Amino acid sequence: MKIIFEKNKLLSAIAPMLGVVSSKNTIAAIEGIKISTKGSFCELAAFDNEKGIKNTVEAKIEEEGSYIINAGKLYQIVRVLPDGEVTITVNDRNITEISSGLSCFELHALPGDDFPVLPELSGETGFTVGQAELHEMINKVMFAVAVNDPKPMLNGVYFKINGSKITAVSCDGQRLALREKICDIDNIVESSELQMEFILPGKSLSELTKLLSDDEEKKVKIILGRKHVIFLIEDLIFFTRMIDSNYIEYERFIPKTNRIFVKAESESIIKCLERAMLVTEEKTMGQMKSHLKCSFSDKKLAFSSVSVSGKFYDEISIEKDGDDIEIGFNCKYFMDAMRCVDTDYIKLSMSTPLMSMLIEPAEKKPDDTFIYLVLPVRM
Repeated sequence: MKIIFEKNKLLSAIAPMLGVVSSKNTIAAIEGIKISTKGSFCELAAFDNEKGIKNTVEAKIEEEGSYIINAGKLYQIVRVLPDGEVTITVNDRNITEISSGLSCFELHALPGDDFPVLPELSGETGFTVGQAELHEMINKVMFAVAVNDPKPMLNGVYFKINGSKITAVSCDGQRLALREKICDIDNIVESSELQMEFILPGKSLSELTKLLSDDEEKKVKIILGRKHVIFLIEDLIFFTRMIDSNYIEYERFIPKTNRIFVKAESESIIKCLERAMLVTEEKTMGQMKSHLKCSFSDKKLAFSSVSVSGKFYDEISIEKDGDDIEIGFNCKYFMDAMRCVDTDYIKLSMSTPLMSMLIEPAEKKPDDTFIYLVLPVRM
């Protein structure tokens, strides 16, 4: 195989693939990028058996073939080569020569047949939505996705699409994040109403957000396959397996009988939490992180914390309806939720020091809203 690429085009095609190759696996094939010739184009594929990317790049093909080259080494080599044309040559003994100008590297390649079989990247249902809208929704709920939880559905984000409304939910047992938004959606099956739901792994969504643009004009086409969801992002195809499980009945965990309601400025709370984390998140001499005590009185919210290394106290003005209450939180969990708030004022709803606190916009919009739930800690 012999292919000549333009360096910058090859580099921009390889870079997104680094996040979908496995670096902790004994199978060498899934640590690499499969390079295959297709007419006047070269097809690149990376797949770690959960998520993958297919991409095409223009090239001058002098000898056809299909080989697997280690993704990390290929990227590092191409990045440091001189600007201009990059030539990749693989001989009969699978020795790969990567050269540009007078610079030359040699690597070992694997036959393309060793690459894992890609899933069928097609489906009959799907829709088109703005990349920026999807990017924002994922970012606003990612903080509550569990990591390596024995309940597989908690390791992902639950999506429900009903007409033009997208709901995204995540929960790790200590926090719950829910985001609902009316989006500009085009159904690819015009004769039917759009109704679908699926759960996607958090690790896959982390990689997807790196590919999505913040440009409000750009769209992404999402296709629901048998076991995978396919994202068509301009010339690139990103796909990920779905988590094959029913999601938890998350609405049961959202308290409906709260009797203490607080209106507060979002930025003031975030500033206080940033200061509190200097004390609560510090580990000293093997001591556990300390909790954050929140005291809600008439027109004041007082934050305080005591750790082995020091103390913290701060307060802000609030509007409160209901009894006074003292409640403790993991400061980082509270902060993670507050950083995803995009309204100037929020409503905090509570009932007892042992029941979850809800964080909602002070004034709900019918087309874009959120609910964040944070469990308290015993003080």
